[in-house]
Amino acid sequence: MPTPRKSSLLIVASILLMAIACLLPSVNFDIPPSRASTPARGWQAAAWSFYGTFWGIDERDWLFALLCFLGLLANASFLLILLLFLCRRYLRARRPRHRTLAIVSALGSLSAIASLIWLLPGSLHTAAFAWLLSQLPLTSGLWLTSEPQTFRGFEVLAVPTAATK
Repeated sequence: MPTPRKSSLLIVASILLMAIACLLPSVNFDIPPSRASTPARGWQAAAWSFYGTFWGIDERDWLFALLCFLGLLANASFLLILLLFLCRRYLRARRPRHRTLAIVSALGSLSAIASLIWLLPGSLHTAAFAWLLSQLPLTSGLWLTSEPQTFRGFEVLAVPTAATK
């Protein structure tokens, strides 16, 4: 039984999970500028993934810079994939294909998994796991999205044939 809206539901679920991950506490940082007892929210951790990359390079802390870069790569790929998907869906762009977007999203998911595993000995909170889980439905939703069939610039809709008597 075909389910044409299943992929759209997966993509919407990934957007909702990312929104939840941005609002919940995600991780405790043990670095000098943020010596707070409360954990950083998800949007703060996303900002730290950008700022921390440069800060780690400047302080020659390569492990921290790599960890922040993996988080930055996962966040940037999530946003880029959503932007390209919306362009593909609503602006009728032909490239990139949905399978290509799914492969790039899978690479972003792998960097999110690597970043999360690296932080695992530290103190993680609910939003870190919601952040990881928001990457996975996006990848599977893009993989399940079917490509529209075109014929001379017009979309061709598949119409089921009626049984003849």
